[in-house]
Amino acid sequence: RTLLATTTVASAVSSVDFTSGIDSTYSMYEVIFTNVHTDGGNYSFLFNIEESSAFKSSGDCYEYANQVTTSGGSHEANASTGANDVKLHGETISDDTGYNISGIWRIFNPSATDNFKCIMSDISTQRNDGEATRTSSASYYQDNQNAITGVRFKWSTGDIATGIFKLYGVS
Repeated sequence: RTLLATTTVASAVSSVDFTSGIDSTYSMYEVIFTNVHTDGGNYSFLFNIEESSAFKSSGDCYEYANQVTTSGGSHEANASTGANDVKLHGETISDDTGYNISGIWRIFNPSATDNFKCIMSDISTQRNDGEATRTSSASYYQDNQNAITGVRFKWSTGDIATGIFKLYGVS
């Protein structure tokens, strides 16, 4: 694993974008994000990919499936067969003190032009009732098979208040 870029958010931003470094050098790229807080409450943490110099967030261009396990022992699922953004976890995140989201996001063969882009993530957070949750998800970009050159992380509403985001290339 090779560290390619780091973004540390110390004051509110609308999104964290990695628009360089994702190319044909590595067969897999990871973004590890830690201690990400929202500046508001009850929001969903999302991502979009960049293709042809534009972030894709319309036209129902993503499919995803999330499997959530909680410390209370429940198992939940949420999914979409046509979404404008990909939701990275099962429930909305509170802006109460201490609530945050951390996880690993992976894309495989982003520069290949013979496949739809497979993406997976593993997320840890707290539900608004205080239960710990783990969300494992699979998603893909279904509009075309063009090379992917970037990724954007954002909240469904509001800003990213704080957090650390690291982009890695994996051989």
